[in-house]
Amino acid sequence: MNGEILKVRHPTTGEVWTIETGFNSIREISYEGPTTEMSEPERSAGKQARFLVAMMSSQMKREDERERMQKAMGASAKREANIIFYKGKDLEQQDKLEEALEAYIQAIDIYEEFGKAWFHRFKVHFKLGQMIEALDCATRVVTIAPRWLDLILKLDRDGKLASSIEEIESLEIEERREIVRNALLEIIVRTEPPWLYRGRNKYPHTFPRGGYRVMQKTDHYTDKGPQVVKHPTTGEKWEFEISRGDLIVHQYYKPNSVKDNALGTNSDARLHQAILASIPPKGD
Repeated sequence: MNGEILKVRHPTTGEVWTIETGFNSIREISYEGPTTEMSEPERSAGKQARFLVAMMSSQMKREDERERMQKAMGASAKREANIIFYKGKDLEQQDKLEEALEAYIQAIDIYEEFGKAWFHRFKVHFKLGQMIEALDCATRVVTIAPRWLDLILKLDRDGKLASSIEEIESLEIEERREIVRNALLEIIVRTEPPWLYRGRNKYPHTFPRGGYRVMQKTDHYTDKGPQVVKHPTTGEKWEFEISRGDLIVHQYYKPNSVKDNALGTNSDARLHQAILASIPPKGD
């Protein structure tokens, strides 16, 4: 992506940024405002987080066609990719980062949905200081295995992931981390739309299959009885179960240390994020 002038568009607000990419840097050239009215979560996330979502969404679109082709390759591709992946892990443990990176890239070329390979590729780019590439990989990681979001944020404790973007690099560490966190959480929700519900505030209550899209990934929890999930950043907890396609929320626990106005209004999206982020990555 280096040395290009690109346009990236936010998937729902219609905002467009023209950017110039250089060696491990991104510079905004121009900005076109939203074409639709923004929702409260989009507005509260901030322009910089929306810019990251636009960049990440653009990267995901470039991968779509290749991904569709590779899904047809089946189990043999997974086995071959797994062998190469573990060679890469051995090289990474020996601190041979460039060789490890080549192995992870090769494994992903064979099997695009290889979450562990994407995560380790992210780590190597991060260790090498290649933050644009690391940010691209982080996007892929959370769409495949949202549970790794917490590990990404822990690794980025100094806010380096957004440091390649000129408009963000001058901000304080916690501001940079917050922008990356908000953008990755929005990417998780956009991967598969959350259950859509409104005005529910008593427990237990049920969000039925009819009229809603129950995600394939929640098969991990289907008919397993009540479960508790915790949101990776707010600390909120929900006790819920999925039975016969219905999502039943039994109880909600708000952390004492968090004020209501810090949680935003999109509680359905946060529940969706918490459920996705709790599901073990593929291959675990």
